[in-house]
Amino acid sequence: MKTLDPETQDKQDALQLLINGCVFAPSASALAKRLGYKGKTSIYRIQQGEASAGAIEEAWDKLIAFMEGTDEQLFYAARAVKNCRTLKRLIKEKGTEGIDVEDRHLWVLQGVMLGDAERFPERFQREVWPELMDLRTEDTDPFWMMMAHYYFEEEGVDAYAKDFDLLGELNKLHEWLQQNYENCDRPRSSINNVFREGYIKEYSLGCTWDLIYYGALALLHYAESDTLDRTVRSFALYNLGDDSYWIEPGTVYKEKARLWHLMEIQVGEGTHGLYYALEIEVGRNKEEFSVIQILPLLFNESLGMVQMEVTKERKPIMANYEWNENHTELSVKVSKEQQAKYGFPPCLHRIDLDNPQGKDAKIWANVMRGYNDNIPECVTNAVFAFEGIEYLRDYVVENVTIDRYSLTIAVEREGEQTDYTIDINQYPFLRTLLPSDVIGIVRSTVTNEVSFRWVQKGYVIPMKEFTKSAIE
Repeated sequence: MKTLDPETQDKQDALQLLINGCVFAPSASALAKRLGYKGKTSIYRIQQGEASAGAIEEAWDKLIAFMEGTDEQLFYAARAVKNCRTLKRLIKEKGTEGIDVEDRHLWVLQGVMLGDAERFPERFQREVWPELMDLRTEDTDPFWMMMAHYYFEEEGVDAYAKDFDLLGELNKLHEWLQQNYENCDRPRSSINNVFREGYIKEYSLGCTWDLIYYGALALLHYAESDTLDRTVRSFALYNLGDDSYWIEPGTVYKEKARLWHLMEIQVGEGTHGLYYALEIEVGRNKEEFSVIQILPLLFNESLGMVQMEVTKERKPIMANYEWNENHTELSVKVSKEQQAKYGFPPCLHRIDLDNPQGKDAKIWANVMRGYNDNIPECVTNAVFAFEGIEYLRDYVVENVTIDRYSLTIAVEREGEQTDYTIDINQYPFLRTLLPSDVIGIVRSTVTNEVSFRWVQKGYVIPMKEFTKSAIE
């Protein structure tokens, strides 16, 4: 048998790990069937290290097509399996010596996520921890795939069991994460958008890879401060600006006419494809406009797809969309049933505020310029209600200071200034904040609790957790 070139040998090694680790099927024979082989010989030969270069390349390409992924993701999955085995051995040998805690795997995962080396035995700190943290820094995605695989294996989850419930297992992990990162609503809302029945059923493959991939996604969002920014930036959209206004072609301005306000949701710098689509009914004047519904839209320009997000009554759908040449017309390809359910038109024409052409276009432009300059309070209130919060405008954040030990927010209300201070070590994300980050003071419409909210980053801390001191 000919010696394999280094690239093909790497694929051979990765395939062996994936087959033996049952990542994409419960057995070699089951994987052969899933990949469309007529027999089992090719997969068995790869498993035994006896396959030709051509057979290895063929299996690799079939697996890429099956998972609709990339070479990089396959290598990541293989590394997750290999590194997980090593991690479990090291934890057993060095990581829990003299430690008596329930649910040791959760205790270990929490320590790794928080970067808390001191909870581990001295030997583990000295011999394992530095290399573990290097891996986290240098290979972030495969690192958290490894940790997700570790979590589910220690939980005893079998993706091929008859009673396996993928969404149930993912939500169990997410609930644990929320308990440990309870003051960060940004990753919570982001993961909630993914861990939905419709989305998971649509995109899961029915194998261990689902657990590794979606589990790592959840861990990354909570443990790594820049992950959500990287994730959202992948949903790049043609630059529409903060607010743009759309009507169905031929719609004439009159009372009861409908328009759509696409409101960009700022979660970082630039435009990242996440929008609220507000369906608005025209009134006698702009103060009498009314919001009919709010539909979150998540655009992925690279795929030409938009995800219509869920409310309590609806499930998410993915649909293709396209622009016309000058980005003034948006077409979304949904079925008649979906269009009736969501109410989002199959075609929308953008209202040009700067250079409208034609009588009707000029009327719409004139009205919407006034609306855009001073968006009606009924619209902003509808958005706040949709998010379950109320901004308290009688509170004004005057200054924010951060030092090695604490974060202090100076707040002015009714002519009196109060400093609110919190220990910088109380929550991991506090060390990632900047004094220039925009902070709002909000009240939950559900619990009535008043909190500080980092608007663009999504972090929330109840005001009661701060030490309060009046400034003379």
